[in-house]
Amino acid sequence: MLADGVAPRAFIFALILSSLFLSAPCDA
Repeated sequence: MLADGVAPRAFIFALILSSLFLSAPCDA
């Protein structure tokens, strides 16, 4: 199914966004 290809990418994308969001206040 299409979800099998989208789910891993969305999960990795969420991890990258969360890491950037958590590191942003430290840089500021």
